[in-house]
Amino acid sequence: MAITRTQRHRPRVEIINMVDVMFFLLSFFMVFSTLRGNPATLDLDLPRAVTATREAAPALEVTIDRAGRYFLDGRPVGLAQMGVLVGDAIRRHPDRLVVVKADRDVKYDLVVQGIDVLRRAGAYRLGLAVELKPAPSAGR
Repeated sequence: MAITRTQRHRPRVEIINMVDVMFFLLSFFMVFSTLRGNPATLDLDLPRAVTATREAAPALEVTIDRAGRYFLDGRPVGLAQMGVLVGDAIRRHPDRLVVVKADRDVKYDLVVQGIDVLRRAGAYRLGLAVELKPAPSAGR
């Protein structure tokens, strides 16, 4: 009597999805490791984040206040002027960090417009400023 046996398939762990998730997490922490929580002289109410890290003073600081006005290192500028000034600074020092500080009440569209101008000017090392909020306690 011939008994036929079916071959068992060994279980496999598919790691491709895990690699995608790890790459996303690595990218996320690399981009947001430049966050800084030191408020400027302008009256801003910055968003809060637990994962923020402190950075040394940035080379360039773009601020967007509640009224939607743009400031470059504390001086009021228009979007076009900001692009020219940042472009000149980036051409002199291509690895300069640019930190964008936007009040929490600023429309998202204004932040995106500012970042778009900065990227067109050649600034690719960008960070978003936040206030450091204490991490929740482990007992709660």
